[in-house]
Amino acid sequence: MTMIPIAIYLLLCLLVGFKGMGSRLGYWGTVFLGAIITPIVMYLVLLLASALPSISQAPRSDQQRGQ
Repeated sequence: MTMIPIAIYLLLCLLVGFKGMGSRLGYWGTVFLGAIITPIVMYLVLLLASALPSISQAPRSDQQRGQ
């Protein structure tokens, strides 16, 4: 009886890992962190992180001047 909730929890961790494949943590880092801080919270963190603008997309000052 207790195996079903554990299997569902681990399955959710693996699914969150797929969402985090393109992140800085990667697949296994996201799975591991999702197992520690629940997959639902980790999924929300990934959604918020993907909604934030990336620093690398902002043009640098030397690129604006054409140098």
